[in-house]
Amino acid sequence: MADRCPTLGRSTRPGAACSGVGPCRQEMVLPGSTTPGALPSPSPSEAADPLAGLPELIFDIAEQLNLGAPTEAGLAELPASEIEVLRLVTLFPGCGVMFLSSRTKMHQANISATVRSLVGRDLVVKEPDERDRRAVRLYASSKATRDLGQLRTIWLRRLLAAFEAAGIEARERDRLLADLAALRRHL
Repeated sequence: MADRCPTLGRSTRPGAACSGVGPCRQEMVLPGSTTPGALPSPSPSEAADPLAGLPELIFDIAEQLNLGAPTEAGLAELPASEIEVLRLVTLFPGCGVMFLSSRTKMHQANISATVRSLVGRDLVVKEPDERDRRAVRLYASSKATRDLGQLRTIWLRRLLAAFEAAGIEARERDRLLADLAALRRHL
């Protein structure tokens, strides 16, 4: 059963506190840890590497960043899979179903169903591929572009509030961004 943030009343993952980026400002305690904000305790086989809990921390930050954000941006009724596909279509205009399937690791049939739903909601536009008439190219509608712009603004506002609350200065944020971008290039 999910826990609830005592201030905002939002549902959270069992054992997880709220994001701490809101009026409640509670510190998150990750599974396997007793210290707020600390990486989870590694398993005995991972104990030699201090970064063993980093993937869990990244997932938790992403989850906390997204809590309630789609609702605020007008995307409340969309499942997470549709938001992810929509996000990718805005980042890669003209992409196809195969690309989305590869990026999301979802089956092609599931991507096709997700795209159909997004087209039905007037969030995605399908156009025939000029090179292969059996394939389609996908583009975000103006409504989707506007809504996702609002969602990205909410994400940025939450990140900036978290950086400020954590006392992380602009120079440190810039370095973190550069390091994360380098890490992404090498994954």
